Amino acid sequence: METGTTMRVHKQIVIDRSREDTFRIFTEEFGSWWPISTHSIHEADVTEVVLEGQEGGRIYERTADGNEFEWGTILEWDAPSGFTVSWKPNLDPDAHRTTWVVRFEAIDDEKTRVDLIHSGWENFGEEAKATRSGYDTGWDIVLADFISATQPA
Repeated sequence: METGTTMRVHKQIVIDRSREDTFRIFTEEFGSWWPISTHSIHEADVTEVVLEGQEGGRIYERTADGNEFEWGTILEWDAPSGFTVSWKPNLDPDAHRTTWVVRFEAIDDEKTRVDLIHSGWENFGEEAKATRSGYDTGWDIVLADFISATQPA
């Protein structure tokens, strides 16, 4: 089985905005750009997705009936440089968690490089490769929506 860095998902994009603005849109406006219809647990029943911007904060979806389903917990918060999340790939409370780290690096005053590294797949045993592969393509969709959200109106 693949291990270590070969199992991680690494995505890098460049946004035509300042680091502070890019970080703000990614975190404070998380629910406005996250593709709920394709990347949530309850899809059509989800009314909002929330990222609580602080160490110990949660990332969760809220359904129309008011129930909340946690996706992850913020382990580290270093605004506007980045943050780290302990991620639950499904609702199974006993499931292994993965970790994603998002870093925001200013290229200049109006461009920011965003690096996302999602790791911990080796904990999934035989399912590791397929689960990781789904997230590899899934992050492309999520980040495409984020790029769209950062475009001037």
